[in-house]
Amino acid sequence: MLPVSTCTSIRRTLIRAGTLPVHVLNAPALAHRVLVTEADGFDKGRLLQRARPVLGRGLFASDGDDHRRQRRLLQPAFHHQFAASWARVTEAETAAMCAAWRPGQVVDVVTLTRTLATRVVLRALFPAEPSDRTIARVNHALPILLRGFIPRLLRPDGLVGRLPTPGSVRFERAAQELRGALHEIIASYRNAHAPYAPHAQDAGAGGAGEGGLLPLLCGSAPGGRPVLPDDRVRDEAVTMLLAGGETTSTSLTWLLHELDRHPEVRSRLRREIGAAGSDAAATRERAPYLHDVLKENLRLHTPTWVLTRRARRPFQHGGVQMAAGAEILFSPLAMHTDSRLYPRPHVCDPDRWTRADVPRDAFMPFGAGVHKCIGEGFALTETAVALSVIVSSWDLATTGRSDPRAGKHLVIHQPRRLLMTVMRPPRRS
Repeated sequence: MLPVSTCTSIRRTLIRAGTLPVHVLNAPALAHRVLVTEADGFDKGRLLQRARPVLGRGLFASDGDDHRRQRRLLQPAFHHQFAASWARVTEAETAAMCAAWRPGQVVDVVTLTRTLATRVVLRALFPAEPSDRTIARVNHALPILLRGFIPRLLRPDGLVGRLPTPGSVRFERAAQELRGALHEIIASYRNAHAPYAPHAQDAGAGGAGEGGLLPLLCGSAPGGRPVLPDDRVRDEAVTMLLAGGETTSTSLTWLLHELDRHPEVRSRLRREIGAAGSDAAATRERAPYLHDVLKENLRLHTPTWVLTRRARRPFQHGGVQMAAGAEILFSPLAMHTDSRLYPRPHVCDPDRWTRADVPRDAFMPFGAGVHKCIGEGFALTETAVALSVIVSSWDLATTGRSDPRAGKHLVIHQPRRLLMTVMRPPRRS
């Protein structure tokens, strides 16, 4: 694969992923065509096909009419009226995490944020009170799955590609472990709510308020039939856990690292949060600088750093012709750190969002078009509230044993290792 660092100056080129030719498109106009104006001419491509053991037929892996039906079913659970509920869950979970810390303690931020995000997703969207065993199973499975996506993409087609290797066996076992953990949650919910599950046609914005996703997915259609069978419910649950947990935990990890590198940003953030009150984080109106910090962090460290598509019909741009079936890759992270689009692209400067003329369609941390992340509002609320709770209570300093370079995950732009020392913030005079 082409490293991110060499992608930033590329507008259109051809690389090879193993033996597979892949067109890399990194101009905003090209990405907009593929994702928005001509989205019906593309499907998700080879990467998503190879991820089926994990994602199944969930929203992230679906296309066309299936995607439209699934999105309509899931959309009420992400209505903005539930932001206050998401914020309460996030605040409680983050406060509990922070209360266990002690000055001078060294914490593994990658693991802590993953655990935090998993607990928030399970409590806010499922709903479930996750056991330590469930969290341990999820935390064990996710890193293996993320490391395994590149080898699966590069495996050849045919019999040779299906031969078991140690890596493929680990991947399959981790997929089973993750899906098994979610199956237990779904079965527990069905047993507790079987006679009273809401009808799918009644699960509008109000219907999702009490229980998030599971009331929608486990409800009954007319005639008493389940809206979705258990395997499809599990597919959607896996998608939401990966999209709502792993990406958010990655953003929060990078945020804590950047605040340590830029104490002036942290100090200004702490002043704003202290002046606005504990509920400020959820809204940009009450905490504008916090939300500019979130935006700048998403630009510098876009969690889903690469997106893939496959052309359903010939695609032409300028003098370049791509045949039907051509695999396409583009990197939001590469666009977000392109000096032709963003002055001083590798500098953390939250104020750029109040003064810079960012080109249209050049910022897409949640994708764009019909496949734009359904949980954008949830992710921003969760990250803002979690960060505000941490910043209000602690400073965290990166230790020398950390390795805050991005790991070699094809889907998530995550630090390899981030160990930080917990310290009390200086008293305000």
